Amino acid sequence: MSTSSSSNSQLQFPKKDQAIILNAINDNKLTDYVVAVGNIVQPKECSFCLQVSNNRICIYLKEKSLVDELVSKHPNLTINNQEVGIRRFITPAQRIIVSNVCPSIPHDVILSLIKGLGYKPVSPLSYLRAGIQNEDYSPS
Repeated sequence: MSTSSSSNSQLQFPKKDQAIILNAINDNKLTDYVVAVGNIVQPKECSFCLQVSNNRICIYLKEKSLVDELVSKHPNLTINNQEVGIRRFITPAQRIIVSNVCPSIPHDVILSLIKGLGYKPVSPLSYLRAGIQNEDYSPS
């Protein structure tokens, strides 16, 4: 006798790094996007698909490596004679903490040094609080 809890333990829930996003084009069906992706990665590699906010299509693939390969080798798809861009659902980013920097150094100077090291900033610089627990020392 099979129970739902035993079948759920075998089910692999997809992770966000296994998903791609495509902009939806009017008059195209969800199936059109899945078939176009399946023609590249094999149909069995497409696990889930759904339409998400802002008129976009999200397709989950079986493996993160398929997402990596797809976005690097096929940045665009042709669906019903229209080009559609493919991107990752989650853009990989790393947080860099730069400590012991004098607060009088402008952010643009720090950003130019970070860019010079080959990093592409994805958000503005921010200050970390000193962690003093006295509210008299909290920033205003």
